[in-house]
Amino acid sequence: MKKLFLLLLTGWALSTFLIGEKTQSVIKDYIKQSDKQSRGLYDVSIRLTSYKKSFLSANAEIEIDIIDPAIREDIAEFVRLPIKSSLTIKHGPVFFQGNPSIGLANISDTINLSDFIADKYKYEFSKYVDDDIKIISNTKFKFNGDFSNKAEINNIEINNNDLNLKISPIIMMVNGNLDAGFDSYKSSMLIEDLTLNMPGNYFNIKDFKFDSNVDELFGGFYPLGVGQLKIEEITLRTSETNIPPISLSVKANSKAHRKNDRLFDKSEINLVILNPDKLGFKMPMDSINIVGNFSGILEEDFKSLWNLISISSTMSEDQLMNRFGEWFNTFLSRSDLDYGVKITSSKDKKDTGSMDFKLSYIGQKNTGESIDQTFLNFQANPLDLFTAELHLLVNKDWLNTLDPVALDGANTIISSLIEQGMIRESEADYSVSASYKDQTPIVNGKRFSDELAGVLNQVR
Repeated sequence: MKKLFLLLLTGWALSTFLIGEKTQSVIKDYIKQSDKQSRGLYDVSIRLTSYKKSFLSANAEIEIDIIDPAIREDIAEFVRLPIKSSLTIKHGPVFFQGNPSIGLANISDTINLSDFIADKYKYEFSKYVDDDIKIISNTKFKFNGDFSNKAEINNIEINNNDLNLKISPIIMMVNGNLDAGFDSYKSSMLIEDLTLNMPGNYFNIKDFKFDSNVDELFGGFYPLGVGQLKIEEITLRTSETNIPPISLSVKANSKAHRKNDRLFDKSEINLVILNPDKLGFKMPMDSINIVGNFSGILEEDFKSLWNLISISSTMSEDQLMNRFGEWFNTFLSRSDLDYGVKITSSKDKKDTGSMDFKLSYIGQKNTGESIDQTFLNFQANPLDLFTAELHLLVNKDWLNTLDPVALDGANTIISSLIEQGMIRESEADYSVSASYKDQTPIVNGKRFSDELAGVLNQVR
């Protein structure tokens, strides 16, 4: 029994020692990847300045700084740079704090925002910010390379004579894998309550939640993957107008992916009015849905633009403008850009109006050897640069929201447009279908009138 105990004790001691060695290597890699990404995306450096290891734990320090001298000088007026943070590291394999768990290492650190406020602004900070703003971060590393980070910003309350801001704890979480790199990760953000009070104005958000699952970074910058946003309630109130308080809920989702080395991005936002019966006037809608699509940018163009931005601080203004002109001309010569947006209003789950708009860039054939020549070509051929489609439908109930004078004016204009064939009328709706292609504008199946076509030709 004694030999077994000694064997287990030796095994535990050896594993803890090896884990301590492995932990140091993993943390250095974690800081190195963080530094690489933050340099590329934000021009910020993250550096491990010390690492002191003991048998069961370790202590480390990191420094966060701004790379660009001009930007650093501006920020340093308000913030003490570099920002230093002390890390407390617990070695695995077993952790007993909270729920027992198994892993490689746990890292914790706490940052008090007041520690980094420049001395000349400390008084103002303490005057308006109750207590302090504290950021508590915990990162867990597993043996397979997975890591999870949870950061919490404590209650924030800012007060002065004209403003009161209260924010409940902000919780942010990131999950990833060191072997996969930082271009692929899952993240989330939670805020239970945010309230802003100003004289005559009130703004409140309840239950804000954002989740994302990023597969990779397009061009080293733009996240590809899916995202979801949900806000249970937004309340707006102002005494400066006669509009009653408005309460809304918001849901949004997005999906971005690559196809043939080009970016394809789709997003959707749904807004629901939670108190339509209390607004004091009738509206033919209680929700709005917006769907947007964008596609066509080559990854090579995206990457070269981001590289240009990253080195812009090293160039003179003329050099930067010349390089940007070269990039923009190349971009215009080979981009197949398409943009679309569809907006739908509804009431009691029935559509009361919609707008479907699509715009495509087709000006590649008009580009020249330089951006100046390209702009001259575009000015000479402005109607050869794009195609467009528009489908518009409006329920007649929308007119009932106008005052009598405005309603008379609207009816006069609409009647005239109906006679010209520019608007179609049904028992419940007005509608328009229009397109522009091959220099031919068409409305409701017919070519534009000569007068309108002449107006368009004037821009040549």
